[in-house]
Amino acid sequence: MYNELNKHKKSDSIKWVTLFVAIVLLFAGVVAALIPLYRDVGEENSKSEQVETEAATEESFAIQMISSEGIRLASGPMMAANSIGGVSKTLTATITPDDAVDKSVDWSIAWEEGSTRAGEPVTDYITVTPESDGALVATVTCFKAFTGDKAIITVTTRAGGFTATCAVEFKGIPSSLTIDTTGYTSSLDSAWGVQMVDVLCGETALFDLDLDNVFGSVGSEYGDYAISLEAHGAIDIGIESYDSSGNHTGSSTITYDLKVADLFEQEGYSYTFFDKPGSMHSHVHASIEDGKLRVEAQDAISAYFTITGGRTGRAEYSFKNYVDGKVPYVTVTVTELVSGLSQSVNIRTIATVENIALSSTNLIF
Repeated sequence: MYNELNKHKKSDSIKWVTLFVAIVLLFAGVVAALIPLYRDVGEENSKSEQVETEAATEESFAIQMISSEGIRLASGPMMAANSIGGVSKTLTATITPDDAVDKSVDWSIAWEEGSTRAGEPVTDYITVTPESDGALVATVTCFKAFTGDKAIITVTTRAGGFTATCAVEFKGIPSSLTIDTTGYTSSLDSAWGVQMVDVLCGETALFDLDLDNVFGSVGSEYGDYAISLEAHGAIDIGIESYDSSGNHTGSSTITYDLKVADLFEQEGYSYTFFDKPGSMHSHVHASIEDGKLRVEAQDAISAYFTITGGRTGRAEYSFKNYVDGKVPYVTVTVTELVSGLSQSVNIRTIATVENIALSSTNLIF
């Protein structure tokens, strides 16, 4: 009897041990299945963060997310050139969970493997400086161009040794656009109160377009330009009317504004004009030519003249005066399409000598 009872007890014990082992194995299998899924989600998050960071970065040097392991990095906006001769932006590390007791980290930077500048100190080009010992925010400062290479910033948690890395590239985005008017007269027009550049009628002016940044190194993908024009001013036109016999029948005045033919701006050129009966009086033609701003000052405003008529008579239209005594001018705006930088120049056309005549070609005393 005792032996039978003992056998039953042993059998029950074996059943409970077997059930416990099965439960443990089942739990281990679930955990093992979840770990790759968690890693995949983490990798997808890292990829998403990388895309967002790259899309938002439009500075002369770019900070891009590469990978993370329990710690995230995000870059801040570009800051102005600083007193030590570089340009900076911030880099912030985020540790999870939020209630982690020790969030202190260490920052480091090195050339990416295979960089052409691997034999030079990376800190001659770019540095990473935490706000304080162990701080989650660091300042990344670029001192000079390192086109074609990458520097890798690594941040490491002191608790657990988790890391995140970022790639830093030099893109050479320009920070300024200048229209070089050297060689042309520039003066303040007192009537309008703006600075203008004078171009002689019948002359073609070529102005250099200079892109630059604090590093003196602009990327080769920049330099694609578009132009737009804005016209200012108007002229009074005198009209003299005659009948079919040539008798003067009256005088009148009309006012014409300087206009822009903006239909062609997307084609890379545009022009301004004054209306004329049946045609137009050409003023300024502007375009981009071999990376330069080309401005053609065409007919002199004062040369405005046209005749209309038929069997009943004719009318002569001619320049009378500038409205309010203001010489019309055009503002030419050049925009670099990749960076979005714009610069403008005000062009005033100046009539030049075209002929000379004497009141008499023969004097007798």
